[in-house]
Amino acid sequence: MEKNVFANSIDIIDSKISEQSIHWPIDKIAFLDKSILRIAIYEILFTETPHPVIMNEAIEIAKNTVRKIPLNLLMVFLMLFQSRKKQKSKI
Repeated sequence: MEKNVFANSIDIIDSKISEQSIHWPIDKIAFLDKSILRIAIYEILFTETPHPVIMNEAIEIAKNTVRKIPLNLLMVFLMLFQSRKKQKSKI
């Protein structure tokens, strides 16, 4: 894997987060929560890892951290993002 691929994708990932989090601006999401979302969305967009595995890993990480974002919100966000990505890939 090319070095810094994740870092080079942050702008794309953040735009995807912003598209989905209309009522919760990205700058209001806690750093740790945003990092969990960024990693999960990177994997959904750029890897072949099955989406349920990615979502489970993100949720497990979130469970074991101190965070402001409710766990249910993280789960809904990732499920919504995954379903919209699948819809766009069918077009």
